[in-house]
Amino acid sequence: MYLDRGKIIVIEGIDKAGKTTQANLLLNILNSYKYHKYVKFDF
Repeated sequence: MYLDRGKIIVIEGIDKAGKTTQANLLLNILNSYKYHKYVKFDF
């Protein structure tokens, strides 16, 4: 298994629903590329 360095994208804001929508849209765009896989962590 090959492990690569990860990057964390932080979406800041007050509105939880708005952040979730932004995160999902961003993930859809990022995951459309072939060689990288992005996942969402909710804190």
